Amino acid sequence: MGRVITLRILMPAGLALLAVALSFGAGWLQAFGPMGVLGVLLRMAAFFVAFAPVTALFFGCTRALMGMAAAVVFFFCYYLANEAMTQHALAERGITSQCLVQDEKRRVVTEYHPGSGDDPGYTTTRTEYVYRLRCPSNGPGSMVTGSSVADKGEVIAVSWDPSGRLSPRPATGGDDAARTTRHALAAGGLGLLLVLLDALIDVVRYPRRPDWIQMARFDEFAHRRRRRNRRVP
Repeated sequence: MGRVITLRILMPAGLALLAVALSFGAGWLQAFGPMGVLGVLLRMAAFFVAFAPVTALFFGCTRALMGMAAAVVFFFCYYLANEAMTQHALAERGITSQCLVQDEKRRVVTEYHPGSGDDPGYTTTRTEYVYRLRCPSNGPGSMVTGSSVADKGEVIAVSWDPSGRLSPRPATGGDDAARTTRHALAAGGLGLLLVLLDALIDVVRYPRRPDWIQMARFDEFAHRRRRRNRRVP
């Protein structure tokens, strides 16, 4: 019994650590991996592989809210890990140029996300700012940001990738890559704590459950339903 309980705690913990590692791996492929069709296929595969353990954790958590919170935290960790790898790549091979803003345009992008079955889906809207630039040394001719960073006629420092695989962005001071890496690891640590807390609560409440992988949340729902049915005369 003690071995089973240990596995019920170690399994979600291992999946959480795997999710963090795969998030950084996907970010590395984006910033340093191969280019071309092979690179695109590898990055697509890395995205789905990185979220496979997150999906298992979401359905494996006994409490739906705990599983949802852990999934959101791991998604945030994935985003930060990709951003950290991009910043590392720009720090390693990127070029910073002083560019003249020739034009600034604000645009609103609306995307439709289809649902499945009877789900009608949903739409998301975001605002982008498109800049036309004049940069020296064969720098980028345009840049897209999520907020307004300069007006027409201003000179702005732009970091860009000479290989062209990473989008240009406004240059910022400080060690952004190290800071973002710490934030990604902190998010992964929070997700690990959430799944460990859920596993410990489940072990305390149901010490004789045979394993964790049987989707404990649905077993919990079935237990509650059986208890309600016994109360009905």
